[in-house]
Amino acid sequence: MATELAVGHARQVSLAGVALPPRLQQADYLDVFEVTVAESDTRTPEMLAREALEQSAPPIREGIRFAHKAFLLFQLAQANSPQHVLGWRIAESTSDAVRLEADSPLMEGTLILRRANASTGQLITALHYKHRRAAAAIWRAIGPIHRTAAPYLMNKAVIR
Repeated sequence: MATELAVGHARQVSLAGVALPPRLQQADYLDVFEVTVAESDTRTPEMLAREALEQSAPPIREGIRFAHKAFLLFQLAQANSPQHVLGWRIAESTSDAVRLEADSPLMEGTLILRRANASTGQLITALHYKHRRAAAAIWRAIGPIHRTAAPYLMNKAVIR
């Protein structure tokens, strides 16, 4: 009898064994988080991204949007649009992965939420700096918040 792993427990993982698209391999900043997902969970990665970002508590949701716009200078669309997730453009959405993109004068951002296998979800964050010094300085301040918020939001989305 197969035993299903406990759902949740998001954690940052090494990039070593993660298959990445070529463009992401050239990123100035790159991280990957994994979370255990119930094999019976049929939600698409886009649905999970919407739950994690758009259906989080208003202070968290608005705080993330504020930080993305005010500090990272991302040019975000309306928060509740079918073509966007919390203002990030949906570049691609399939049953296995969603790729979100945002652009700013400082950097280009890519978020990929995907099913690595039947019981593992991954969040990949990639930043390509346009103005290396300024972008790196801002990310040094914002990055620790991202690395705390990402696993928290992943856990909340898969446990619901």
